[in-house]
Amino acid sequence: DDVQEGLHDVIVPLAGTEARQEVVFRSASVAEDRTTLGKWVTSFFRLSERTEISSASPVILGKPIRLGHSPHRKKLVLHILIDALCWPEMKRRDFEPMPNLMRFFSKGVIFNNHYSVAEYTFPSLATIETGCHLHRLQSFNENCMNELDSSFVTLSEQMKALGYYCTNVMGDGNGIYNGATRGHDRLIVNAWDLSASEGVRRTIGSLKAFAPCDQFVFLHFTDMHPWPSRSSAMPLPVQTGASLADCIQGAKAALPSVYLPNEPIFAAAARENMASVDESLGLLFSYIEEHYGEDEYIIQLYSDHGSAVLVDEPQYLMGAAQTGAAWMLRGAGVPQLGVVDELTSALDIYPAAARLAGFTAPAHIDGNLPAALGGEARDHVISNSIFPGQTYKLCIRTREHEFRLESQEVVDEDGSVDLRRPKMQLFRCADMTREIEDR
Repeated sequence: DDVQEGLHDVIVPLAGTEARQEVVFRSASVAEDRTTLGKWVTSFFRLSERTEISSASPVILGKPIRLGHSPHRKKLVLHILIDALCWPEMKRRDFEPMPNLMRFFSKGVIFNNHYSVAEYTFPSLATIETGCHLHRLQSFNENCMNELDSSFVTLSEQMKALGYYCTNVMGDGNGIYNGATRGHDRLIVNAWDLSASEGVRRTIGSLKAFAPCDQFVFLHFTDMHPWPSRSSAMPLPVQTGASLADCIQGAKAALPSVYLPNEPIFAAAARENMASVDESLGLLFSYIEEHYGEDEYIIQLYSDHGSAVLVDEPQYLMGAAQTGAAWMLRGAGVPQLGVVDELTSALDIYPAAARLAGFTAPAHIDGNLPAALGGEARDHVISNSIFPGQTYKLCIRTREHEFRLESQEVVDEDGSVDLRRPKMQLFRCADMTREIEDR
């Protein structure tokens, strides 16, 4: 009822359940006509009048997409997840590796002291989508997994309730079975192969295709995610430019990505991918600036965790390299502050979305609306690892101090752990080489 008068067309998604399945349309304009559908292939049909659709075999019908813009919504709300973008490396290089990224969001807010709650995607995405800590979500183990309780309302569910057409144009599947991405009308999954160039192409295509309706789009790509060199091909310039010794040394590091060290070949691959991602983002940002007014969109870009391959520091799973993440915003309601040094957590993405898009964040979330967006500044952020078979690790950061805790026992499959007699350390952020005592 809140769309502009006269815009009542709908787009209907249909998919066949068998090869070359015939489907019949009956309406005033076509009388009776037919076409074919591919098996499990989604086709979209724009309908402007009462239409009867039938087939001799079952047809999969997606929820009709109502076209029309509401003055209560923005034309575009876009969330971009750059997997494993290590913000400490961006700061160390004075933000030079990604000029298009910095140019675009310099007209908004770039949080310069932002940290993830977890060290890898599966638990981290759940904290972003709900604004709640891991121990409350119980979403930490893909092999012993539960579905999020309905009391946790995801970002996509909130946007769906506002009337947006919600599309995950490219994702790795994390969030489907545990419910972290429930609420989307459409999810397109490409596990292990999420390139920024393809994601940007799909995003622009979706913006064009569904331009008449208000869209919430989620885009996830993994170009910068480190992988052991045996499991994933390095960028071609890195392969041809690396010495044989560096290639061999990289191949020996067949470790989980969170433990990959600062080897030259891994660092070179990450830097090469940062440049290619920034090039793709430049195309997307140019399209948005050409087709939308500043008050017609809200864009949030963030990473789910960092990466140790770019930063030469002692390996620590909850260290700044691993949990130092990106978060930036631009568009309607976002002040043009540029880089700000306020301490923020991935939990805060949810209340920021609530303030900007206009929904009410549940009172029970752990997220905080940053001072830069009209809230109050945090005095600390928390990162922790709840991974079965590994020790529990906790890091609490303030502006001046970093506190570390690690259990002696390993985490069980159900997430429980014995926290008696843990190892505890305290450091000043200005000198992480020396432990201190401080009440």
